[in-house]
Amino acid sequence: MVFNKIAYFNEDAAAGWVDKTVGKELANILMDKFSYTVVDYSKLIQVIKDAINGNARDYAIVFVNDVVPYELFNNDIDPMNSLLMRFIAKGGVVTWIGDVPF
Repeated sequence: MVFNKIAYFNEDAAAGWVDKTVGKELANILMDKFSYTVVDYSKLIQVIKDAINGNARDYAIVFVNDVVPYELFNNDIDPMNSLLMRFIAKGGVVTWIGDVPF
């Protein structure tokens, strides 16, 4: 069962396929109706690091912004060792609402 429901929305993030107005509305719906915690760039990085060091299976993250924060997927030598892929490998759930993320 998922105990930590996270929605990543960063007003300052680069624009992608999902319009920022739509993203903000979705983040508010997830927060108000489904008890998600909305986090920005730096908080998302910390949440994922904590999940990797704890029990990632207890986390579900919805990427309302459809641009991956660089720090989550910045391992060009071994992409499978990036923070995001380690989170997924440990059982964390990621929901992507935009175009192909990588």
